[in-house]
Amino acid sequence: MSSSPRRLPHAPQWLAVALLVVLAHSPARATCNISGPTTVVVGAQFTLCADGCSDSCYTWNGPNVVDGTHARCITVSGLGTGTYEYHLTVRIEGKSETCATFVVQVKDEPPPPTCEISGPTTVAIGEAFSFCAAEGKGYTYSWYDANGALMSRDRCINFPGGILVAGEYEYELVLSQGSASVKCRAHVTVRGQGPKPN
Repeated sequence: MSSSPRRLPHAPQWLAVALLVVLAHSPARATCNISGPTTVVVGAQFTLCADGCSDSCYTWNGPNVVDGTHARCITVSGLGTGTYEYHLTVRIEGKSETCATFVVQVKDEPPPPTCEISGPTTVAIGEAFSFCAAEGKGYTYSWYDANGALMSRDRCINFPGGILVAGEYEYELVLSQGSASVKCRAHVTVRGQGPKPN
């Protein structure tokens, strides 16, 4: 004998309505991110901003919050070396919830680059020579002539023989490392007789 399939009892209508009401009134979870630098040097000013928050009511907590605690972005300055935490709270349907934490590390500012140029101070006319700057990790170089025209971005600048006549010459090097830079000068005297006029 075959038996007819059994039917499960329907859920009461009031239960379905109750579930819909609960889902409709469940508070939204705060989901947000904080964007900004994770590492800065001592004395630097930086900005942290909230991205993707589900409400426009922001509250910040953290050291040296100078632009107000109720804003989408805050600007911070004046921190010493160390590690600092910033917490963002969002208010949703009357309830405050901490939705993001951001960590910023403040490091000592690196020392400025070393202003050292090697090369001759006096050469004979027609003699080739070079000026070279100190080497360093992350160094960038910019050589300029006496008129401020950029000559080279290499560590060394070379002068083939015969391009300079007798006289005094000065060159400027801007040596940079990150946000720090220093200006150096190199001076050379070219001695000897220039070509005779025709």
